[in-house]
Amino acid sequence: MKIVSFNLHGFNQGKSLLTDLCEHYDVIFCQEHWLSPEFLYKIDAVSADFACFSKSSMETAVTGGVLGLLGRPFGGISVLIRNKYASDAILIALEKRFIVISINNLLLINVYLPNCDSTEEYKSNFLDKLCAVGEIIDQQQNAQVVLGGDFNFVFCETNWSYRMLREFCDEYKISPTPLSSSSPTGYNYCQETLQDDSLIDHFLCLC
Repeated sequence: MKIVSFNLHGFNQGKSLLTDLCEHYDVIFCQEHWLSPEFLYKIDAVSADFACFSKSSMETAVTGGVLGLLGRPFGGISVLIRNKYASDAILIALEKRFIVISINNLLLINVYLPNCDSTEEYKSNFLDKLCAVGEIIDQQQNAQVVLGGDFNFVFCETNWSYRMLREFCDEYKISPTPLSSSSPTGYNYCQETLQDDSLIDHFLCLC
């Protein structure tokens, strides 16, 4: 089973590459599709060979009738699973910041964590997400775990978020998967105008 993670940065912008990924991978973790609930069908329609589990981040804005005033909330996540595996898939959790799916003894966790900053609100929110994911792992005894997605922070020892994540990984015996030596770059996001790049999308595995 081949698994990949992809931040679409908006469905319209990422659709073409997402279609290409469906040709080569069996499970696709998606973040930032930016779709409201009534348009989630667009991800379902990307490929007839995949089943799709999606969550919008726009329910509150849409039902509150303030979308035009506040603008479009970024976010939204999906997991696409090739049909030959989807028949064994069980949806464990479907939240704005993570989706968890079980396939036999494999636990797939797609995360889109909050933007990293130094505020207490961020730290509380971040730890809440880690605890929620940890509780799910605890409930799935002896499962192999693949935790991946957009963590929104660089894996660096000076980073508070990374230190908290490392403690979480140590507790669950999960190991970050290093970037392949064959990778043509050391980053997975580049803003050419600002000459800025980062590596904030990762996989962590317990096997």
